[in-house]
Amino acid sequence: MTTAEITDKLASFLASQDAANEGCKVSNYSSIPGGLSRLTASFEVNQGSGPRRLIARSDPPAGTAIIESDRTAEWHLLNYLKNNTSLPIPAPLYFDKTGRHLGAPTIVSEFVDGQSLTVVASVSELARRRELYRMVAKVAADVYNAPLSGIPSELRHPGDWNAYMNEQIALWADTEKAGVGSDPFMRYVGAWLEANRPAPAPLTLVHGDFQSSNMLLDQQGELCLIDWELTHIGDPREDLGWFGLVSIITPPDVIGDNIEDFCSIYRELTGLSETVINPQSITYFTLLSSFRVFAGILAGASAMDADLAASTAIAYTILIQSSVHGIWENILGASIEAAELEHA
Repeated sequence: MTTAEITDKLASFLASQDAANEGCKVSNYSSIPGGLSRLTASFEVNQGSGPRRLIARSDPPAGTAIIESDRTAEWHLLNYLKNNTSLPIPAPLYFDKTGRHLGAPTIVSEFVDGQSLTVVASVSELARRRELYRMVAKVAADVYNAPLSGIPSELRHPGDWNAYMNEQIALWADTEKAGVGSDPFMRYVGAWLEANRPAPAPLTLVHGDFQSSNMLLDQQGELCLIDWELTHIGDPREDLGWFGLVSIITPPDVIGDNIEDFCSIYRELTGLSETVINPQSITYFTLLSSFRVFAGILAGASAMDADLAASTAIAYTILIQSSVHGIWENILGASIEAAELEHA
């Protein structure tokens, strides 16, 4: 579709959702780069009282998604979070569930005027970065403290920590078997995770893609957490570990340089013990949590091999496989060395 066709459809959709939008004009439609799994764009809607900036987040065409996720589940979750928690998220406004209006399932939400934490941290002095990791600890604790009572049914509760961990660790070998070609290193990582389980933690809400590029520092100096498509119920340390992994790939790591203090703040805000929250347990989940997104990339590769998908984005992300292997190897090596020193 042309930009003019898209803006006409958006104006018609907004009017169908809210009488206040009747006769509105949509302009300044612009795709937002960065996120690879969904199609995201900003636009302005003018209802006669001045322009208002909004965000549209849509499914890509069938067979081109890097990671499959459910917009209906995300819509239900966003509304639950907005109505039942104090988590800083953009307000969900409208939902084209079937794509009848906009061509694909699409969530329209408020626009947050701010910079990503990645950008802010990259140009900040050391003192400012210390402020930032404290803010990250607060947002991470807010996710941990989100109530599970009444949470949308799409988010299955695993029931038991050990059963959940069994399932997550088994995915390493299961996915390797189902993938294209052999990858014995994945089986090795899974075996290491099985042999080195940390102390159990309560099962809580997990954002699923908790990283600095999904945190926007708004005009009031508050962090806003976006991109909830991979949210699930699991071990809260998955978010902390994933933040560490992405920070290795896309520095700077505002947590890693202050990990002891970060753990102390997070423990204070959540009530978790030092046995549960410590640098070693977060390192463990840097490995474990990396698999959730990586498995989606491998599934995309398998789909392309079977002629079930065709996408340059899928082909491009497959290239990260070797670099992720290198990161896993470095993390494992450091963890094994630390354990040997501890028992020496």
